[in-house]
Amino acid sequence: MGIDKFMSARANARFATLYNATINELESITKFSHLELSSILIVYYKFVRQNGARARYMTRLQFISFFLLFSENYDMRIVHRVAYLVGEGKQFIKPTAFVKYLTIIFGHDLEERLAFAFKVYDTRSEGILSGAVLAAAVENFFTEGEEDELTAMRSDMVEILLKKFDKYSEGGGSITFDRYRNVVLKSPDLLEFLGKIYPSRSQAILIAHCMNILTEIPRMTCK
Repeated sequence: MGIDKFMSARANARFATLYNATINELESITKFSHLELSSILIVYYKFVRQNGARARYMTRLQFISFFLLFSENYDMRIVHRVAYLVGEGKQFIKPTAFVKYLTIIFGHDLEERLAFAFKVYDTRSEGILSGAVLAAAVENFFTEGEEDELTAMRSDMVEILLKKFDKYSEGGGSITFDRYRNVVLKSPDLLEFLGKIYPSRSQAILIAHCMNILTEIPRMTCK
């Protein structure tokens, strides 16, 4: 019997051929068990199968659908940026990248989460959140009103955000990674200061149930 009774014997066999080696490799470098990795990649494989019999990878658009389904994040600027980073700029998402993304979602390591969040916000990949990047990011914070009013509110918001970071370290009109890191380590609530990136606890619990990530469910439900 194959790992998924809802798939044909042929589909189960192809899954094993495509992903067993990947599962064994990931088991040694991630927190997930062999069974959990198999369950995660079964979900991944069901997306892949929609791309044809010879397909091996999930497309970036499919990853975006997955992201929207579980995160309830409708800031498409952030959604597309996450998909771009997970896919390393390509139009498809490798299985290892898909699993590593989930390790960040379920990770306990604030350093890892803030490093990924900074990359999401750093839309120009310059290693710095410039005034222009901050201004673009806060556009969605204010969407109703006269244009002059909106411009003023967005400008004020950028100043407020910069002051929050200046509270802990010297800065100018931009935020470096080190500056962001130092502030977030002292004040974790500022991790997602430019928009939601990670699923909420209830959303993460839903992902864990759907993907059979059993080790995560007790930890999250006990909080």
